[in-house]
Amino acid sequence: MRGTLKRLLLALGLLVPVSQAIALDWFAWQSTDTLRWRSEGQYMHLSTDPAGGVRVVKETPADLWGLSVGDVILEADGKPVAHVADLIATLRAHGTSPMPLKVRRGGSEQQVMLAAKARVDLLHEAPAAPAPPASPGS
Repeated sequence: MRGTLKRLLLALGLLVPVSQAIALDWFAWQSTDTLRWRSEGQYMHLSTDPAGGVRVVKETPADLWGLSVGDVILEADGKPVAHVADLIATLRAHGTSPMPLKVRRGGSEQQVMLAAKARVDLLHEAPAAPAPPASPGS
């Protein structure tokens, strides 16, 4: 009986953040090798590619943030990307401007600029508040 109660409480504890995310119309699942993100009809699934880099497995709409299904992200902001966790760490460290990515697309490598909105969305950050207007006389 006590073990069943512990499992039930654990399950409820794990479901509360998910239910809050669904209520806010966004959901993300992240591990070292996977990121699944959904918000307002948009969806992105990234996965560590066995050959190296991070593969865009699925996305809706097509070309979301300048990426395409099948792209493999090799570098982010000039740093090698071996796992999804590397990409997330670079996103966190980058700042609010668009971030350059080197991707392998259709057998060739090319530069893609990841939109600044992608960083905010993937990391679930609120956009920076605008600076207050300067007061007269200052």
